[in-house]
Amino acid sequence: IVSQWFQKEAALIFTSCFVANSTTLTTLGKLLPNCVFFSDEKNHASIIEGIRNSRCEKYVYKHNDADDLERCLIKVDESRPKIVVFESINSMNGSIAQIKRICDISHKYGAIVFLDEVHAIGLYGTYGSGLSEHQECLDSVDIISGTFGKTVGTIGGFIVGRSNLVDVIRSYAPGLIFTTALPPSIIASS
Repeated sequence: IVSQWFQKEAALIFTSCFVANSTTLTTLGKLLPNCVFFSDEKNHASIIEGIRNSRCEKYVYKHNDADDLERCLIKVDESRPKIVVFESINSMNGSIAQIKRICDISHKYGAIVFLDEVHAIGLYGTYGSGLSEHQECLDSVDIISGTFGKTVGTIGGFIVGRSNLVDVIRSYAPGLIFTTALPPSIIASS
């Protein structure tokens, strides 16, 4: 149901969005040889932790600055795996990202786009899928993370995306595999 809500192929449910972000980014970084992350300078602590724990090279670009992101992307060999990570609505100052522009630039350089929609879910878009739906670029985002703990009013976090990416996380992510699942009553209420 969660994947359908975001018009994506697959979904994974975590105990929180902090765990979803940290675990997903760490796992992708460890599995993609020579991966490079591109992180907005004002990203949430869960994103920063996931990138740090991956031990991958990273570039930090100016907040919501697509031109600075491109200046960073152009420095990295095109053959290296790249992941661009940002929030649709910044968790600290409420600023709104130009998602389509960031996605277009990211894909121009072959990067995977990871978008945290925690503060937009339930508030933006015809179906409440967030700013990527509202800005009509949901298809451009490769992985979306979110929470049931804000507008949905329960607990838990999730990622949605292409089946191949979600399956890799399902198969290798310690923060998913070696933890207690959310109770069925919580899942049902979400």
